[in-house]
Amino acid sequence: FPVTITHGSWKGETAIIDKSGKEIPVLQLIIVHKDENGNPVFISSVMRDITQRKEYEQRIIQSEKRNRDLVNYSQAIICTHDLEGKILTINPAGCDLTGYQMDEMIGNNISDFMPQYLREKFMLDYIPQFKTGKISEGILTLQHKEGKNIYLLYKNYKVEESNGESYIIGFAQDITERLKAENELKLSKQQAEIIVTGK
Repeated sequence: FPVTITHGSWKGETAIIDKSGKEIPVLQLIIVHKDENGNPVFISSVMRDITQRKEYEQRIIQSEKRNRDLVNYSQAIICTHDLEGKILTINPAGCDLTGYQMDEMIGNNISDFMPQYLREKFMLDYIPQFKTGKISEGILTLQHKEGKNIYLLYKNYKVEESNGESYIIGFAQDITERLKAENELKLSKQQAEIIVTGK
């Protein structure tokens, strides 16, 4: 037996070996039977094969690991926040982009990582969208820990839980360099037009 039992009963997971030497996981119940004087007389045991359950649990563990790996190794910024904007989770890509550690971001509001002049607008425009809708997309301006602005193209979704603790999951990509290139191209065209027209 997996444990020494002198009274009462024991229930737990253990394993047995079949004829081929294969280990089979089982759920075992062991009961100590006593005589009228309370002395142990014999022990009975009931076992149930839980191979399928253990395989299912292992598949869940593997699936959860793959999901974590997908989030952790993704180059896209992935985060979740509550309906007030407080960050619940963020992946390493989001931390790398902003220059903050994960524990510096989680628990704080997204607006805390925005330029001061955009914070009120964010709270007034972005957050209320999820009271009536389930999707929000656009461009978000964050501020790197060193002070420079970062521009994210995002698409966020409201996830409704049965317990009422709904939250937002967000996916974003850094478009800072793209916007910079577009602005430089626009400026170059404007300068070229000035030269051509002589104005």
